Amino acid sequence: MEPLSGASWIVEFSHLDSSCFEAFLHSFAAQFPDDLHLIQVDNAAAHTAQTLTIPDNVILVFQPPYCPEVNPIERVWRELKRELAWVHFDDVCQLQHAISQWVCRLSAESLRSLTQWDWIVDALCVVGI
Repeated sequence: MEPLSGASWIVEFSHLDSSCFEAFLHSFAAQFPDDLHLIQVDNAAAHTAQTLTIPDNVILVFQPPYCPEVNPIERVWRELKRELAWVHFDDVCQLQHAISQWVCRLSAESLRSLTQWDWIVDALCVVGI
């Protein structure tokens, strides 16, 4: 398995608010400055805050309300849950470590197979992205 480009780049936050989300976006954009990034998000308050500053190389794509089934990341979460379903962790640090290890083992191909749906690629081509 070829590791994901930048897989060693992991940013964790203790919670999600607009400040954390903005910090994540800027850190992500700086890590991959030469690419245009489309990030699909739900309509959580952190994603829609009026004060949110979005980097120039990031476009947020908002999914319809109450439609997690159209968000490709849900397939990634499902795979992670499958991997860790019957594992017992003594503390949060062990869980965080297991998740980090799993993410680092993801290959670009496996991530694409989970998240790059044909209809998303087709829609982006239609709008010229």
